[in-house]
Amino acid sequence: MKRIWIAILVCVLVLGTAVPAALAAGVWQIRLEGEISPSQAVWLSEAYGDARNSGAERVLLTINTPGGRIDSAMTMASTIGSFPTTALVDGGAYSAGALLAFSAEEYYMTGSSVIGAAEPRVGEEKADEKTVSAWSAALAAEAEKNGRDPRIARAMADGDIAIEGLVEKGKLLTLTAGEALELGMTDGVYTNFDSFLEDMDFQVLGRSSKNTRDVLADFLTSAFVSTLLLTIGLGGIV
Repeated sequence: MKRIWIAILVCVLVLGTAVPAALAAGVWQIRLEGEISPSQAVWLSEAYGDARNSGAERVLLTINTPGGRIDSAMTMASTIGSFPTTALVDGGAYSAGALLAFSAEEYYMTGSSVIGAAEPRVGEEKADEKTVSAWSAALAAEAEKNGRDPRIARAMADGDIAIEGLVEKGKLLTLTAGEALELGMTDGVYTNFDSFLEDMDFQVLGRSSKNTRDVLADFLTSAFVSTLLLTIGLGGIV
């Protein structure tokens, strides 16, 4: 009889440690850094394909970008919205990067991170009214879809939008992590990536990383290099 009780106790202890592990969500880790470009859009789509093939329940997407092309950002937002995603802004989600954060069903920020300054530009000039309107609406739509204030999202892209006590007309809105949390524009703020990962209790199944081809593609499709190549080509024609 004593042996039976010992066996039962061992089973209870084993199950007690196994249950938390079973409850941990299996995630696929993707770290998105650098300029948003056509090559980044292709790579992100492939990375999400890896996540699906791995059997992951969701993607853990870390974002740190100065922004980039809005057409590529729209494509990437669609990719992010196609699969359960938890995003962490770890550094900056400037310009087009704000759309990527808003596209995730939940997103968090590290304490030193910022988000915003998303005005579309052509070179050094503000884009035309049609482009600004369409882009600010895209930001608002993604924010609203995931329960965030669409007007605040619009103010990040359109300097003509004023919000009393927050941003005056003629200024673009950029939020620190603390400000974003106070305004309900992020789900939480963490000291760093490690504290975030510990609190989320994720089970990382694997991660997508870039190879030499991906890095070269990013370089060739960057705004500076593509403009330089175009200038050289036009010079050759002349």
